[in-house]
Parts: sequence; C-alpha cells; structure tokens
Amino acid sequence: MIQRKAQFSAFIAIAVAPQLIALEGPKSLPTLYIDAQQTANSQPVATYESPVSNLEFEPRVDLQSRNMAESQGDVSIRGGIFEGTGFRVGSATLIDPQTGHYFAELPIAPEMLERPQVLTGTDNALYGFNSTAGTISYSWSGIADGGSLTAGAGDHDLNFQRIHHALTGPIGESGDWSWGVEAEFSRSESDGTIRGGDHDFDRTTGRVQILGPASQTDFFVGYQAKFFGWPGMYTAERFANPTAQTLPPEYENLKTRLFVINHRQNYGDGNFVELTATHRRHTDKYLLDATDYTPFPFEFVADHETKATSAGFSGFHRLDPAMAINYGGQITSDEIASTSLEEGDFTSRTYTKLTLLPEYQLKLSGEQSLTVRIGASLDDSNRDDSEISLISDITWERVN
Repeated sequence: MIQRKAQFSAFIAIAVAPQLIALEGPKSLPTLYIDAQQTANSQPVATYESPVSNLEFEPRVDLQSRNMAESQGDVSIRGGIFEGTGFRVGSATLIDPQTGHYFAELPIAPEMLERPQVLTGTDNALYGFNSTAGTISYSWSGIADGGSLTAGAGDHDLNFQRIHHALTGPIGESGDWSWGVEAEFSRSESDGTIRGGDHDFDRTTGRVQILGPASQTDFFVGYQAKFFGWPGMYTAERFANPTAQTLPPEYENLKTRLFVINHRQNYGDGNFVELTATHRRHTDKYLLDATDYTPFPFEFVADHETKATSAGFSGFHRLDPAMAINYGGQITSDEIASTSLEEGDFTSRTYTKLTLLPEYQLKLSGEQSLTVRIGASLDDSNRDDSEISLISDITWERVN
C-alpha cells in the first residue's frame, strides 16, 4: 500500500511539472521519503513484540531462536560469527559479559525506538563497540500522544495482554519546548505447542522525554522477566538419559533491568552530538534438565548475574562544504557472578574505544561525487594492551 502511494505521488508530480516550468521556470521536485516496514506482520502471534521481533526477516541478520524469537535468540550479522554482533541504543552498545546469548535482552517497548539500522564495514568500525561483524543500531523515537490496548488468546492456554500510553505537553509559552511521558506493560503466557515449550513473560517500561527546537533528552527505565522452556533448547542431546526417546526439557528464568539517559543535540547543517549513559543488570537461572533424570556429569542448575555500566558518545561536524569529521567513543565496565562461568583469570573488566574518522567529498562531473573517509580507532582495556586500528573507505555516488 505504501509503495503504491509513493508511485501515485510521483506520477502527480510529473504531470504537474510541465505547467510549472512553462509559467515559472525550472523547479526541483522535493525529496520523497518512504517509511515502510519490511515484513508482512509487524507483531508476533505467540507473545508481545520485542526489539528482536522480525529480525529473522531482515536479510542481513541471522537469528537462531529457541522456542521463539522473543524467548531467546542468538543474533548474528550474516557472514559473521556468534557473539560478533552488538546492539546499540542511542550512542552506547549494550554489552552482556556472559556468552553472547543475551545481547538481545532489551526490555524496551518497540514504540520507544525507531526502526533499526544494520551497521557493517566502516560504519560498524565507527559506531560499533566490541562488535566484530556488525551492529544493530536503534535511535530513540519522539513521543506522540495516544496509546493502545491489546488482548488475545489462543490454543494451548495462550493469553496475552498489553497496554501502552503516551502523553505530551508544552513547556513554557513559546511552544519551542515540550515534555512527554510514555509507559507500557505487557505480559504473555502459554503452555506451548509441545510439552516443555511453555513460557511466562512480563515487561514494564517507562520513559520521560524533553524535546527542544534542536534537542531530545530521554530518561528510560525498563524491567523484563521471562520464564520459558524447550526440549533440547541448548544441548540438543540426551545427556541425562541417553536411552530416552525424547529430548529433556531445558528451562531459563531471565530477569533484565535497564536504565538509560540519552541526549541528542543537533546544530548547524546536519551536525549533531549524542551522549548516552546506561546501566544493565541481567540475572539468569538455567535448568539443564527438568525431568526426573539424575545421572549427569555437570550441575543441573546454573545461576548467572551480570552487570554492565556504559557511557558513549557520537557525533558529526562539518568543517566546510567538502570536509567533515565523524567521531565516537564508549567506555564500559562490566562484571559477572556465576556458579559455572568463573573459571577464567578475571570476572570483571573495563574497556574503552575512541574513534575519529574525517571525510572529504570531491565533486565530479555531472551529479557525481567521491567521498573518502580515513581515520583510526583506539581500543584500550585493563586486561590487555592498547591497539590502534586504521579505518577507511571510498564511496562513489551518482544522482540520476
């Protein structure tokens, strides 16, 4: 429907253009922007929507889900490897110092985020943090008045409810500044389509936003609890009982708390600076076998708790029509407490990244341009030596 509307609008513009040219001289048509979803269904049918929902339909992303995408999903940029993809919100990449299985645990209502960008290559080197393959980057949306109420039921005792509401208002009499508040609560439960495939989810999120003529500040808090299972969810083996005819059910009980402060300031001709501070606490209780089988070489239950605090920034500044500077950076401190993952040399770390990427644009004949970007990134950690990496690319663009 959106594509048809776009084609119809373009046709009208072309039809009217000759008359405008005859009366007033040449005119340039305005740039046409289309904001369209890439999938037929924007919401899952088995639970409430999460930021990870529908990433399996993104052609550049490989999502290995267990039970369903909203339960647990390992996300990888296609061509990369496991734990090489980061999730960026604002200017900070959210890290989980466990095994990479929980990078996508973002207790954020989808209405609070813009559609994600998939950053690879030089863009990932510029904005990514500890992400070797790519970064899935979200920006904070503007709050709009309104809300929604959702309720549903289905087979296998499926039932879910969701309420979302937002309010905005002016600050002062000038009308240049405004405030917004937004809250959401979602829950879902089901016995599952197979034995051992049940789930019980709930999520509570809230946000306060201050919007200025060229700035946006967001204060966010979110909490999510998820209990879910699936036979052979991680192991896909009959470890506990090799003679069993079915895979043993495995269960996880996850709790995620997230606090974010984000400020973006626009200035000049496309210039901006964005600052982000986050704190994330994630707990995980994993049950390897929920049956009565007892012989097993490892512990049945594993408890993990991870904490990560980050501060990040990014920006763009144009020096003149031909030259500009891209920059970004982040510092993260994390730690893990675990019943089974503390066999290494350390359980905490602090690491930093700073990136400077100047760019130069050369105008060619006609509507062609050549953009050269070359810079460097500095990575430092209290657990290893510092490293400097070269970043560069060349882009040729032609406007028809």
